[in-house]
This record gives sequence, structure tokens and C-alpha cells, in this order.
Amino acid sequence: MKTLPLFLAALIFPFAAPASAQRIPDFVPSSQGFSSAPATSGYTAVPPPAAFNPAPMPAYGGVPPAGYGTMPPPTISPTVPPPGTGADMMYGAPAYGAPAYGAPPADMGYSPMASQGPAPLLGGNSPTPNNGLSMLRYDYLYGGYQYTKPSSGNLDGSHGLGLGLSVQLFQPFYIKGGATWGSGDGGGLAGATGADYDFASISAAGGLYMPIFDNLHFFGELGMNYTSIDAQNSTLSFNDGSIFVRPGFRFQPISRLELQAGVMVGSSDNYDSRMVDLSAYWSLMNQFDVGVGGDFGDESKAFKLGVRFRW
Repeated sequence: MKTLPLFLAALIFPFAAPASAQRIPDFVPSSQGFSSAPATSGYTAVPPPAAFNPAPMPAYGGVPPAGYGTMPPPTISPTVPPPGTGADMMYGAPAYGAPAYGAPPADMGYSPMASQGPAPLLGGNSPTPNNGLSMLRYDYLYGGYQYTKPSSGNLDGSHGLGLGLSVQLFQPFYIKGGATWGSGDGGGLAGATGADYDFASISAAGGLYMPIFDNLHFFGELGMNYTSIDAQNSTLSFNDGSIFVRPGFRFQPISRLELQAGVMVGSSDNYDSRMVDLSAYWSLMNQFDVGVGGDFGDESKAFKLGVRFRW
């Protein structure tokens, strides 16, 4: 029985690790890097690589050796010049800090922009190019003296008054009305010499205007007119109503002058069925004008002098 353990030992002994087997050292940190002190566990038949020898790492808080953790400086080709500064790029020496802005040179022709006033509006209430207040408005009241001379030689001319009112409801539509009254003497007609007569006319119309320029407007009107002459000689008396159209122009060549021209064509049988009217207004103040004008019809002529208030 004592030989059995010896026999078993003889069988196991060839598989035991040879005495020349080496143990992989465990590298444990030390004050100067890693230590190759053998560890307490782990065996293998493969030895560690001969070149495995890491550089020593400085201890925590210690001073690293010169050149530790730095990269070599980049190599710059000697054929590429370094970037230049502002002085050698013809931009002048660079100036740092807040820029200073001075007045522009005198030879640049700089001058402050003058105020242009309110922006032009569509229609008659816009400023004129010379910054004067426009006279081409469609809100106004007119009143003045009127002399009317019938074409018939049987009646002298009448002296009277004329009134007119225009109101712009919205752009470009307006309405207007007018009335004229006068009285005169009979002419050379037998039995009518020294006889008086009364002349009256009333009209109402609606109109549209179109600004061609700020100082030139085209307008068109459609309306009705009623005319009456009441003479002591009944053969000269008549009443006549008609419908008419009147296109025309209003022009303001300068800030204080307005010129008007129109042509009236109507359906009247006894009075003017065609008429050309011309007038001019001179601005005395911003809203107050004085005007003269004439109406030249196929049955009468009229001359007017009056004043106009605009708003």
C-alpha cells in the first residue's frame, strides 16, 4: 500500500510545471513609474515582450521631465512667406480702438437733405413741385359779379351775382352746383325800350377728375341746367331745361396761378347748347383766390369777376 502513492506521483510528475517556467510580472505603480515586481497570482509559459518598457510617469504633484507631453513645432516651408501686416499691404498701419468719424471732405459736394414736406397725394390736395400749396382742389366756395349779354340785340346785358359750391365726396368724385341771377333793360326792340327783365340760371353736376401731373388735371362733368328769362315783353321770356356734359382741364403753372378751360355741350333749345369757358385764379393767400373768367356760348356771353375760398 505504500507503493501506490509513489506510483501516482510518478504518473503526475511529467505534467507538472517545469522549474524554468516564468511568471508574468504584475506592474504596479510606484513613485517613479511602473514597477515590475512579481504579482501574487497568474502564471503563463509566455514571457512578456522584451520591448515593453513604458516611459516613467511623473508622480502625482511632481515636476514632469523636460519635453514631457509637448508636440514638436510645425515645419513651415521657407518658400511660403508669413502673412503680412496692414502696413506692408498698403492699407496703412492697423488702428485699434473705437473708430473716429470726421466730417466728409468739402469737395464731395455733401449737403444736408432738405425736408420735402408731406408726400404727394392723389388728386387736387397734393403739394406742387415748388412746395407751394396746390390750388387744384375740389372743395371750394365761389362768389362774384357776373355780366351776361344775350346775343339778341333786343336786350341789354344784365348785371348780377354768381355763386358756386364744389365738394369732393371721395377721390376722384366731386359734386358741384351753381346759380346766377341778374337783371337788365330792354334794348332797341319796339315797345321794349326801357323794359326790365330778370335772368336766372341754376345748375347741378357730378364730376370725375384725373391728375395727369401734380399741376395738371383733366376733369369731366355731367349735369343739368335750368335757365329762365322773365321780361316785361312776353315775347322775350322763356324757360329752358337741359342736360349737359363738360370736359376740361385745370392747370397750375406756378404756385399762385391756376388756369381753367372747358367745353359744355347741352340739349338746350332756347339758350346756350354749346359754350366754351375760360378762367384764371390768382392766389392771394393759402386758401383765398381772386378770379376772372368768361363764358362764350352760341346764345350769350358772360364775364365774371369773383373770389374763391378753398379748403
